[in-house]
Amino acid sequence: MRGLWLAGLIALVALGTVSTARAGGYDIPILYSARHIGAGGTAVAGVHDSSAVFHNPAGMGHIGKANLLIDVTILTGDLRATPYILGPQSIQSEPVVAPFGLLGASLRVHEYITIGGAAYPVAAASGEYRYQLPDPSGTSVDVVDSTTLLFLEASPAIAVNFDKIGLRIGLGYRLTFVTLDRSRNSPPALGAIPSNIDLNLSGFSFLGFRVGFQWSITEYLAIGFNYRTKTTTKVDESGNPNRTSGSPAGLGQLFTDASTEFVLPARLTTGIRFDWEQFTFKTDFEWGFNSQNDRAVISVTDAAGDTQTLDNVFDWSDQWTLRVGTVYRVVKDRVPIRLGFIYDSKTTSFQYPSGFSTPPKATYSATVGLGYDHGPWEINVAYARRFAKVTIDEPPPPGPTTSLSQAQLLGECPACGYAGDYRFRINGFYLDFSYDWEVKPR
Repeated sequence: MRGLWLAGLIALVALGTVSTARAGGYDIPILYSARHIGAGGTAVAGVHDSSAVFHNPAGMGHIGKANLLIDVTILTGDLRATPYILGPQSIQSEPVVAPFGLLGASLRVHEYITIGGAAYPVAAASGEYRYQLPDPSGTSVDVVDSTTLLFLEASPAIAVNFDKIGLRIGLGYRLTFVTLDRSRNSPPALGAIPSNIDLNLSGFSFLGFRVGFQWSITEYLAIGFNYRTKTTTKVDESGNPNRTSGSPAGLGQLFTDASTEFVLPARLTTGIRFDWEQFTFKTDFEWGFNSQNDRAVISVTDAAGDTQTLDNVFDWSDQWTLRVGTVYRVVKDRVPIRLGFIYDSKTTSFQYPSGFSTPPKATYSATVGLGYDHGPWEINVAYARRFAKVTIDEPPPPGPTTSLSQAQLLGECPACGYAGDYRFRINGFYLDFSYDWEVKPR
C-alpha cells in the first residue's frame, strides 16, 4: 500500500510543475493590449482606456464619458527541456497556440469619479511533450505529457480624478478563477504500479485587489504607480466530479480527492511617461515578489478518508522587469508607430528545474506596433517576440548552474525536471479596438 501511495503522490505532485509554464512567477509579461505591447508593454503612467483595470485602475480617471476596449492576443511558441527526471534529456515540446483576450468598459458617473470593469486571463500555462519510456516488460511506451493551466480575473474598479493638480487614484477588486487540466497517459512505472495522471481541478479566490495612482506633473511629464496584492487560490475537484475511475491520479479507486493551492504573487510597478510634440518615451519598472512561491503542498485523500501531503518545490526568487517603449505619431498624429523592449531577470531555479517553465535565465522581449486613431475610435496591432535559453549542468560537482542529482530530486521534488538544454520562444500577435464617448483632453 505504501508503494501505491508513493506512486500516486508522484503522479499528483506533477500538477505543481504546470504552474510555471510559459512565465516565471505565473504572469506573462506580453499580454495586453496591442497599443501598450507595441511600446514594450509600458502603461502604468499613461494608460487612459479601459485596459487600465488591468494595468493601473487610476488610468480610468482620464476617460471622457465612457470607453469600451476589446483586445485579442494570440501567443504561439514551444519549449525545450528535460520534463521528467528519469526521462530523455533536452526534448522539444509540441507547438502551442494560446488565445487570450481582454474586454473592458468604463463609465464616468461624476466629474471626479469613473467606474469600470474588465475580464481577462492574467496568467496561463500550456505545454505538451511526447517521448518514450521503458515499461516493466522492457518495451518502450509512448508518453503524452500535457498541461493547461489558466488564471482568469474579473475586476470591477473605480477611479477618482483631481484635474486641477493632475492626480488620479484608482482601486480594483479582483475575483480570480483558476482551472487546471493535467494529463499523462502512460508515464513511467514505479515497479509494476502505473502512475497515469488525469486531473481537472478548479477554484476561486475572492481576496485580490489592485491600487494605483497617476500624476501628470506637467503637460510633458507623468508618473504612475500600481500595486497588485498576492492571491492564494485553492483548487480541487469539487466542480469536476466526473473522474476516470473516480480517481484524480488515474489509479482506479485509490484517491477520492486531490487539492493544492496556487499563489499569484504580489507585483509592484512604477512608471514614467514623457511627451514632446509627436514623440513619447515611456518606461516601467516592476518588482515581482515571486519568492512567495517557495513550495506548494499537495493533499490527497484515499477511499478510507486518510489524507497525506507532499511538498512540491519551486524555489523561485523575486524578479524585476524593465520595460522601455517609444511612440512616434505621423499623418497628423493619427498613426502611432511603436517600438519596445522588455527585460525580465531570472526567477526560476537551477536546482529544481521544470520542463514547463521559463528557463532559470533572464528573458528578453522585443516589440513593435502600429495604430490608427480616428478620434472616437482607435485600432492597433502589435507583435512581440520573447526568448531565453540556458544549459543546466548535471551533477556532480554541485554548482550554481547545476540541478540536484536524480536521487535528490526524486526525494525532494519528483515533479521537477532535470539537467539539459532549456529554451523557450514565444511569438505574440495583438489586435485591439476601442471607442470613446467624448475624448477627454490629455
